[in-house]
Amino acid sequence: MPRCYIALVILLMSSAWAAPQKAFHRLLMFNQQGQLMVVKIKGTDFWVTPGLYSTDEDFSPSRLHTLAGEYGLTINAPVLHGEFVLQFTNDTPDSTRYFYRAVVQGGTTTLPEAISEVRWLSVEDALKTMTFPHINLLTAQIEQHPDSVWQARIKRYQHNGAYKADLVSDFVAIRPIERPE
Repeated sequence: MPRCYIALVILLMSSAWAAPQKAFHRLLMFNQQGQLMVVKIKGTDFWVTPGLYSTDEDFSPSRLHTLAGEYGLTINAPVLHGEFVLQFTNDTPDSTRYFYRAVVQGGTTTLPEAISEVRWLSVEDALKTMTFPHINLLTAQIEQHPDSVWQARIKRYQHNGAYKADLVSDFVAIRPIERPE
């Protein structure tokens, strides 16, 4: 009986490790005036930029166009600007965070069901408004250095009830931005 139990534990552990990890794809949407869209999640005081979770197997850039469409907007081709690892302080596995930048081409802003408010702000004001320091840190890097795709590792945690973020590894430019023709 103990051998069966050990084999079952090993099987369960290996299948959990082999499960596809979810990544978060954050879309920095700018209007024609260069203002960044920030959204308030319904029922919270959280201000963020839009995004979606997916596994590598189910992600396609078309999903970012669909995300923009949920806000009533069409966008140009999203351009990848960052591939970051978000590290947590509890038992939560690390998470990959991809940051894309796109410009709104048309439409009228609408509110998806999970969003209570949308604001278009200067990047400076957006950074003051957004709730989570790791989003602010990564957005600021991308906007201050827009000609490269960046990588870094960031630790996200809470201290005395406040959200915090620390850079664990320095930002590294991994390649120049590939702009669509």
